[in-house]
Amino acid sequence: INDHQPRFSSNIYQLNLMENVPIGYELTLEQAHDADWGENSRISYELRRLDETLSDGPFELVTKINGGLTLKVTKEI
Repeated sequence: INDHQPRFSSNIYQLNLMENVPIGYELTLEQAHDADWGENSRISYELRRLDETLSDGPFELVTKINGGLTLKVTKEI
């Protein structure tokens, strides 16, 4: 039964990065937790732009093998 929603400790996160952060830099993010078990406890993440008419941004989300989540810089900011 999938009766629990994944939860973060906060609903809003603000990140500040310097303009000269090198490509490949990874910033560790908090991961969500789900009280369900087995397949129902799997969580996937998606990074969306507020303005979807713009091209891809300079970041991608990376899920680590240990379950960690990072924001990786993939283009110059």
